[in-house]
Amino acid sequence: MVLWVVVCMLQRPWTWHHVAVEWVFGNTAMAIFFAWVVGRAAERRDGDWNALLRMKWLTYLGAISYSVYVMHNFTPLLWAWVAPHVRWVAIPAPYAHVTLSILAGMLSWNLIERPIQRLKRLIPYAPLPTGDAGQNPPAYRRAA
Repeated sequence: MVLWVVVCMLQRPWTWHHVAVEWVFGNTAMAIFFAWVVGRAAERRDGDWNALLRMKWLTYLGAISYSVYVMHNFTPLLWAWVAPHVRWVAIPAPYAHVTLSILAGMLSWNLIERPIQRLKRLIPYAPLPTGDAGQNPPAYRRAA
């Protein structure tokens, strides 16, 4: 087994039109796996899976996930600015980027996104009248 791993690491990757086959299949496998995870998360079930999805820290991380996504592009620049000032501790850059992304996402969500979302309660929405006696779910429009 170890010999097989060493041989795989030493050989050149298989390519197809100058793209590594492992890269294509690896991304496809990852996409299928995470699609399965999202599908399982959408199902209401009891047990360990449901308990994991209802954990407060994970729910909070889901709430701030868009802010983390937006902020993660800026963390390498922030880390390049902060790293010289924290020479007394050796933090690998990927760990620093993830930590800074989450912290910046928390700040952004709490100071910008959540207050803006609270303003939605000030805009009244009323269902549109439907002509087929409630067969279709009501659409919503801004109340006049």
